[in-house]
Amino acid sequence: MKRYRGYQFKQAVEELTRKIAKEFDLNLSHIYWTDGVSTAGTNQYRDIYFADVADDAVLFDIDVQRYVGFAVHELLHGKYTDFSVRSHDSYLDQLHNACEDAWIEHTGIDNNLTGNITELLSTLIDGISQEGLAHVDDWSNPAQYPFVLAVYARKHATVKVPLAEGLKPIFDGAVTRLNKCKSSHDTLTVAVWVFD
Repeated sequence: MKRYRGYQFKQAVEELTRKIAKEFDLNLSHIYWTDGVSTAGTNQYRDIYFADVADDAVLFDIDVQRYVGFAVHELLHGKYTDFSVRSHDSYLDQLHNACEDAWIEHTGIDNNLTGNITELLSTLIDGISQEGLAHVDDWSNPAQYPFVLAVYARKHATVKVPLAEGLKPIFDGAVTRLNKCKSSHDTLTVAVWVFD
């Protein structure tokens, strides 16, 4: 297993992120390493933000794979997400993000944008789900529903999280609707349906 110092790790992740952006036919703006995000993020300008790591940290190939999974996900937002599509309710925006996340990943997989996209995205969401299973105590709390929907709606996720009573038919309906989505406007419509 290859070991990386933090600065080597960041170089490797940045190089792979730029390579994937090129495969996606995207012009990547900037890559930032910051304490301002817990995993990764992006914006309408195609800046990518990664959770920072110390230059002297010791990391491994599995960490590179996780960060490349984050990069793929954020680049999919850059390719497919219309960042101007928002609601006026923060909880609805969380549900919309869950729907959007599943839709962009399905679209990227269906279009086979990079050779190992399914494996990268499956590993990423499964790891996030395992972390949730280790830390969430009350899956019936509505605050968890956007996260649960984000996991449930990804057909490539193999690690599932608990569904609160009554959610299954709603989330099944959301998945059916997401399969027909063509845009961020469509995914917002699905989120509004789930919310209602």
